[in-house]
Amino acid sequence: MKKKLLIIIIIFLTLFIILKNNNSKQSIFYIKNDGLYSYKNKIKKVDNYLYTDIKITDNDNIIYIDHNNLYLHKKGKKKKIIAKNVYNFEIINNNYFIYLKNDKYIIYNIKKNKKNKITITNGYKISNNRENLLLMTNNTLKVFNIKKQKVIKTMDDIIEYNCINDSCTKVYYINTKQELKKSTSKKIIDKNVNKILDSNKNSILYIFNINGEYKLKYKKIFKKSIILDTNNKSYFKGIINDNKIHFISSGVYKTIKLNGKHKKIITKDVDDFIDIYKGKMLLIKNKDLYIDNKLISEFVNTESVIINNNKIYYLKVKEDIPSLYSCNGYKEKLIEKNVGEIVVNNNKLYYLGNYNISQKYGNIYKLNSKKVIDKKVTRIIHKDK
Repeated sequence: MKKKLLIIIIIFLTLFIILKNNNSKQSIFYIKNDGLYSYKNKIKKVDNYLYTDIKITDNDNIIYIDHNNLYLHKKGKKKKIIAKNVYNFEIINNNYFIYLKNDKYIIYNIKKNKKNKITITNGYKISNNRENLLLMTNNTLKVFNIKKQKVIKTMDDIIEYNCINDSCTKVYYINTKQELKKSTSKKIIDKNVNKILDSNKNSILYIFNINGEYKLKYKKIFKKSIILDTNNKSYFKGIINDNKIHFISSGVYKTIKLNGKHKKIITKDVDDFIDIYKGKMLLIKNKDLYIDNKLISEFVNTESVIINNNKIYYLKVKEDIPSLYSCNGYKEKLIEKNVGEIVVNNNKLYYLGNYNISQKYGNIYKLNSKKVIDKKVTRIIHKDK
């Protein structure tokens, strides 16, 4: 009896896991010459229209502009016009998006189908947790909570800021006297500060200027600030990562360990950072891809570089043929030639293979699968969280 009961429980748990995995599988959306399509377990045509500005939430709600009309196509519902004479919009999270109409910003609640006008004079930012809008007006920073539809925090005398927490209710900021401060304290961290480059809960990286000389400084709370580098062009870009600071100073990439004992020039004539990969920096130099001072690949489409599941993926264009490559940090590997686009949706990588450059379409494949999802696809839509 106990044995039979155990077998029934195992079968039940197995079926539960299978059903859960099937339900967690999410759709991908893409465009062909005759409209918008989706694919989950089978191909489905969503609409006949072609859109230049289309965005899709992570829970499959479609928002798009067609002839300056803003549409919402909720999952399982018919599409409807939200507003006319709209030229741009942005998804905030799965439940809200924001759009601009007649110089007025409007937040739309997707679930409740409600609109709320909001006064924004100098643009906005979205907090990392996607719950708040950050509004700057006349040196005042307001944190507007999207769900509550009200300002939950106001901070004055701010010309620039960097969020400390994901909700951005705490910030480091530069005031009108060029003093660097923390919103939770009245204490002045430093003076003559031009720009904040990066920060976390306990430390900050910033540019300090005195007598026309620009210095890159690092400050840890309750400790003295450290001058990391100096130049007279004020060009710095930098980030704090684990036990290192990575930065570019006048085209030279450098790292400094936070114990202050090591300073190393990695490579010169660097154009930009891309991202941190296994504790090292992905760099672009004349369309070539580097990890620190090691050349990984030449002729890289720098806008295509993606880190997914602990590997780097990118398109490499040689003799006008775009090809998809991967790299594990040591050597690159050719995945497929004639690839037009790579997109990550739901942590899975999809690409347009067998790409026809003149016709600008290809076949959709999922990475490591030879199965053709659909043919003559012109674009894969990236989902917004």
